[in-house]
Amino acid sequence: MKDSENSNITMTTIEEQIALKDKIMAGFDLVYQRLLEFKKQKKSVLVVMEEGEIVFLTPEEAEKRDELERQQSSDTLPQ
Repeated sequence: MKDSENSNITMTTIEEQIALKDKIMAGFDLVYQRLLEFKKQKKSVLVVMEEGEIVFLTPEEAEKRDELERQQSSDTLPQ
């Protein structure tokens, strides 16, 4: 096998892995959104671990935190 052929196979594998990772992350996002909707319907809280402490959040509080986190991460991205 030539080096160029091996390089193409490697790139395809890397691209496939990136595509798979993107699909998995999209699946996590969907599950999280469904969890928040379920918690809203049941009027229950989310229980999360934050800095070694157990924290109880309403779905609305979780959404606000998520939005703040997204804003902060987009502010730190290179232009």
